[in-house]
Amino acid sequence: GKIPRGLGGMVVGMLTIQLFPVSRNSVLLGLFGIPFERALKFHKKLGLWILILMTAHMLGMWVAHSQYYRHGAPLVWNGAYTGHYAKGDSMRDSIKKGWERP
Repeated sequence: GKIPRGLGGMVVGMLTIQLFPVSRNSVLLGLFGIPFERALKFHKKLGLWILILMTAHMLGMWVAHSQYYRHGAPLVWNGAYTGHYAKGDSMRDSIKKGWERP
């Protein structure tokens, strides 16, 4: 689903900044005048949030995949839809005819 994927993206973003606060001679800490102890506290809180969001992402994707594979094999595109659809069929009906189970 969209929400679990969004949570995964947030985790990736947070992981990119996770190591900045724990570099003892970091240019960023010196530039902004942040004491190392305070940066370490931020690092620990950020790690906790990463763990929480990663768990939520995992559970959400687990649910999404269980719904996707609920009826057996996933649907695959057989290439039948070319943009033109039969008279009387709606575009949605014509697109549905292009999906099949392997």
